[in-house]
Amino acid sequence: MQANRTAVVTLHLESYASAEQMQKSLNLVKPELAAMVFDPEAFNGSDWPVLQEMINKNKRLIIISDRYSHGNFTVGDQRVNILKSTDIEVENTYDLGLTVLDHDWSCASRNNVPLDSPLINAPLAWPPLFVMNQIHGWGSTLAHAADVDNNLTYLQRRVENECYPASQKKPNYIAIDFSAGGDAYRYAATLSQGGFYFYERQNADRDGDTVCTFPAGREYDFKHGAFGCENDEMQSMELTGVGAGTRISLFDSPDANKSDDFTYIDVKRTIPLGEVLKLANFNSNYSNENVAVNTFYNNGLGGKISRVKVGKTPVATDFSEAEIVFHEGSKATENIVCTVPFAKHDQFKMGAGNNPYGCDNDEIRSATIVRAKKGSYFSLVGNPNGTFNQGKAAVTIKQDIVSPKVIDTFDKNFEDSVIHVEILGGGVDGKSSYGYFEPVQ
Repeated sequence: MQANRTAVVTLHLESYASAEQMQKSLNLVKPELAAMVFDPEAFNGSDWPVLQEMINKNKRLIIISDRYSHGNFTVGDQRVNILKSTDIEVENTYDLGLTVLDHDWSCASRNNVPLDSPLINAPLAWPPLFVMNQIHGWGSTLAHAADVDNNLTYLQRRVENECYPASQKKPNYIAIDFSAGGDAYRYAATLSQGGFYFYERQNADRDGDTVCTFPAGREYDFKHGAFGCENDEMQSMELTGVGAGTRISLFDSPDANKSDDFTYIDVKRTIPLGEVLKLANFNSNYSNENVAVNTFYNNGLGGKISRVKVGKTPVATDFSEAEIVFHEGSKATENIVCTVPFAKHDQFKMGAGNNPYGCDNDEIRSATIVRAKKGSYFSLVGNPNGTFNQGKAAVTIKQDIVSPKVIDTFDKNFEDSVIHVEILGGGVDGKSSYGYFEPVQ
């Protein structure tokens, strides 16, 4: 805990030691560690301190005992407070069933104290914490725990359908066996820190499986089953406790190749922990006060996700990830032909092997400018040698583009306050063989 100064640790003791025996054991503890033991008297207020308050005061080790060895002890000149579990916690019965074939998912109180009690013995006058027991009394195995007891879908269903209605709160702790198997760690982290839930059905339908979850507060870039996110399974998602300025990028291609389907989800408003924002599918474009969802369609992303990235939405003045998506059909329809970065100068011939972006010859009919800086310019020409005698479409960016702008066709002149499209010597819809890209840097 000295090496990781933001760690908050709880020890639940099943202790049969007397107070004298506990004191002898504590005498072996270094005073530096004893000073970190949580002491309720160090905090004011009518509720438990948040983690940051505990970190700030360096009272990061909570010790709870369910039997005899609780109360105040001393280590050097430090007071060590071991809390009595029945004073500060409620918990459900620990046994899921007599055998691993039985699963009683109900959430009855273990100590005959209603799980939704606002206070219990309460010397602290703080609301009780909730320990959710999710174990079999005997007979379970690592394989069974991974498949059922510690499985994300069953954990989430029990919390949402049984334990939350009974306790009116989500668990502060989840007690499990065989912690090496299943999804309990990631689920507990997401419950406490907020994060991302992915579902195998659209609309976050709980009749299907919850594919995976992982907590907010860090960046991710993973593929092929990491964090329990199985390949080609995810159809919808929910966010909770996710900050404004977060970008979730989803890709059909495991290599994040943007010639296939991909979606950007930009969180515009912080979604507080406890509030849930649902994204019903990954095949729609929309923007509201909460999120902006920009989907670039090839043949549909739902159920085909192979790569996930979580990072930051680019700020308005950042054009390092500027890009243009080219489409097979007019008005940004049909398949993606290719996506070209628009943050550096480039020119290339269309066709297999002629460019690193997969831009095919004579395929492009429209484009989506995802992001571009004012004054940038690109052109498409019909001659594969890059000369202009077989038609040219020249596009000038008149103002910064920070949300997608569609060019319906490369056969017609067009101008508005954002772009100017000029056709010279004939249109190039379905005839583009060479491209010039000249972004302002």
